[in-house]
Amino acid sequence: MEDNAAYTVALLEERKQRDNEFAAGKNSPFASLEEEFAGLKYFDPNPAFLVEAWLHQLPETEFREIADTKGKLRRYRYVGDLTFVGIEPKDESALPAYLEEGNSDLLFVMFRDRTNMNSTYSGGRYLEIPYHENDTKYILDFNRAFNPYCHYNHSYSCPVVPPDCSLNAEIKAGEKKYKD
Repeated sequence: MEDNAAYTVALLEERKQRDNEFAAGKNSPFASLEEEFAGLKYFDPNPAFLVEAWLHQLPETEFREIADTKGKLRRYRYVGDLTFVGIEPKDESALPAYLEEGNSDLLFVMFRDRTNMNSTYSGGRYLEIPYHENDTKYILDFNRAFNPYCHYNHSYSCPVVPPDCSLNAEIKAGEKKYKD
């Protein structure tokens, strides 16, 4: 229980920092908007959405192009699939993991789930996970799922979540949509 409490405190502090960055940061998607930032909305922290995953890395480098919200193609290094079990329904699931050009430290994972359109952004959400080339076991922390900047400000261009990144589960964790 103590570990859960420490995890929750750390997660809530991260969320507070993110809100502060969005409210006052020069790189905030709200910086160029007339609208006053009202704070992000989140699901309550839930340890059930910390899921062990195994990365099945490709033996050779492969690149994929993914369209963004402005219609341009972005090039990503496809590292492999993260497979996991543990979210209702308890089917085995897989999500592609990418490295963005110029960033070899964070796996970039995009996903859609059954909360899209209702409580979360219809375009899906993202995860960033520290990447270590020889690691095969990772933790997918859906409590840290975040919305792309284009959800808040349409002048931003964001990768569109590909169809193979859809989960047959309700991920009631992480950021909710900003406005109802």
